[in-house]
Amino acid sequence: MDRLPPEITHMVFARLRLACKAFAAIGTQYLLHQVHLIFKSSSFDRLREISEHPIISQHVDYLYYEADTPGWLERLPLETVYLPHADASDRENRAYQREMEKARGGPRYTYTDLQLRRAYEKYKKYLSNQNMMRSHNYESEMITDAFNKMPNLKTIEMSMEYCLGSPSTKIERAFGKGLALPYGDDRQKELCGILQLRSLLLAVANANLKLESLCCGNVHWRFLKHSPGIFEKMQRAVQFLHHMTQHITTRTEEDDNDIPQCYQFLDNYGRLRDLITAAPDLKHLEINFDDDNPFLPTSLKDVVGDFKWHALRSAIFSMIDTDEGALVNFYGRHADTLRGIGLENIRLEVGGVWPRLLQCMRKMLRLEKVRIGGRFSTADGASYLLECLEDDGIRSRTRVVIEDYLLAGGEGRLLDLDILVNGGWSEDE
Repeated sequence: MDRLPPEITHMVFARLRLACKAFAAIGTQYLLHQVHLIFKSSSFDRLREISEHPIISQHVDYLYYEADTPGWLERLPLETVYLPHADASDRENRAYQREMEKARGGPRYTYTDLQLRRAYEKYKKYLSNQNMMRSHNYESEMITDAFNKMPNLKTIEMSMEYCLGSPSTKIERAFGKGLALPYGDDRQKELCGILQLRSLLLAVANANLKLESLCCGNVHWRFLKHSPGIFEKMQRAVQFLHHMTQHITTRTEEDDNDIPQCYQFLDNYGRLRDLITAAPDLKHLEINFDDDNPFLPTSLKDVVGDFKWHALRSAIFSMIDTDEGALVNFYGRHADTLRGIGLENIRLEVGGVWPRLLQCMRKMLRLEKVRIGGRFSTADGASYLLECLEDDGIRSRTRVVIEDYLLAGGEGRLLDLDILVNGGWSEDE
């Protein structure tokens, strides 16, 4: 045994832990190093129990917080679907048929009355439990206490509205008996994800954790409007990050957005820039917004400013406005380390020209990975669609050519994007 590598020895002892108490201390650390948290008191109780275990708590390095809560229970009776009048148009008749199909497909016409009553009782219990947790400030104290006992926690991912993937079987099982699919958190006063993310970041700061990776979304941009004291703790929480991914939403409760307020706040106060630049050791940065109507929610200068990260390997931006010179300067500052870039739905401000910018990027960067998408546009009216609308999942020729050019160079096609977009190049050119 003494000739085996330590890793193999530990694996053997992990298998033997149930056979001999002497091996238990070694084997226990392999039982759990990831925690899956959902917004339910029993899940938080499990988090507390894990943190109180003297061995397991020392080996937890990853937390996935699936923070969605049950939505409104849909009980749509047919009586609420009104028959169209005799002179109804074809459009009104089609709308009636759609409402009828929706009503018949809902829980009211899928389950018996007894099943619905039982489900509704479960649903009310879920709501009562979660209202209690909200009254406890989203269990911030419990999270802080748990984090204090898990010193090796390095990665946190928080998902709302399925931003980081489809709902897990864990959350479906947890709330399935209430017949209300968990999605978002519409019953809170604050907008999407604000209080959930705050509870995590404050716990990280208060526990003095050296968090290395943070990925969260969707989170409303107003999470940046906390008081100066709370915001300073959020900055402390991210100071050791190597990886930051933020999916930021501008949607409001009315299914509208508040992009004008977002743009003005970030421009006036620089809170997003100040949060990101509080992490000087970033190797991966990804900032995504979700809407561009009536205009893009922020500009590059309010995301990164003129800061230089000494080890930045990849940078991905989506739904932002930028001056051509600002983007060139950002890439120039990081040319020595940057090997991956992503640009999606980017607009160049007045005077910006995409072919010139792409050629400049090609000259200064040595890239290994490129991801572009959506639409490249300019304030002067140029617009280049980078997706295949008719073939979902198929990269457009424009996108392929630009990505290949940024990776490997070449000449000709890129000199006139208008010709490329309009199909002026044959497949074999």
